[in-house]
Amino acid sequence: MDCETVRARSADAFLDGAPRPREIDVHLDGCAACRAHVDGLATAWAALEALPLVEPSRAVGRRLARRIGWEEARGALASPRGWRRAALAGGLAFAISVILALLVPYDTMAALCRDVVAAALPTPTAYAVAGLIYGLVPMLLVTPLRARWSEPPRMVGALQAAVVFLAVLVPYAVVQCRGFGPVLITGFTLGIAIGAGLGAAAGTRLAERHA
Repeated sequence: MDCETVRARSADAFLDGAPRPREIDVHLDGCAACRAHVDGLATAWAALEALPLVEPSRAVGRRLARRIGWEEARGALASPRGWRRAALAGGLAFAISVILALLVPYDTMAALCRDVVAAALPTPTAYAVAGLIYGLVPMLLVTPLRARWSEPPRMVGALQAAVVFLAVLVPYAVVQCRGFGPVLITGFTLGIAIGAGLGAAAGTRLAERHA
């Protein structure tokens, strides 16, 4: 048994609270360097066991939870598998949004919202409200379904799907709404983006409640 294995298995024995295997003791009898290393581990372990147990403060707990959340988010963003799932969910949301637009065309929804809010809000805001519907509804429907592929449901995964959804839908919407004019198209697509974010957040919360 080599020195690296002996030291690793000795550390595992301390962590598990189990006796060392016989072959490790045989190695330690003939290896002064490993014996000194394991003796140091034993001293450090005894010192740790002598320390009183301290309950961490809520602030420490919150910082730890945030750190864990950031690490999980970084791992998800770097995962090809996560982006494949996001592509599938985003593509499905795009299909739902297009079907919704075929049932209620963009200009019809925009005109309806303009008539409803014209007295209180600027026209671009009315177009943003119309766009919000085409982003909110698809992501609200797709996100709980996507959450079934991830245990537990993750907000970062829902936002990945929203990014894919917007990357496909916004160019489509701009082409379809070219008659609106630049300002109204900007309001409309901004509404789609806000709706997608809200749908992803609400869908994740809904999935968490049923998880």
